[in-house]
Amino acid sequence: FPVTIHAIYEIVEDENLTLAMEADVAYNIEENWIGNTLKERTVKHAISRHVTDPDMVETILEVIKNQKEYR
Repeated sequence: FPVTIHAIYEIVEDENLTLAMEADVAYNIEENWIGNTLKERTVKHAISRHVTDPDMVETILEVIKNQKEYR
């Protein structure tokens, strides 16, 4: 698996959830999204559709922000 998927899996520990979330996030990421409140909120919303724990959502968002493939 790519680094991002593996990192998300380490947090949620569910392969199907990880793959569904990553696909949703990838679909919703727009160019220059990091630092843009509205675009970041869209990505956060995509994560929240799969994870209800707010701390986990924030952790996953930070993981995604730090991956080259999502910049």
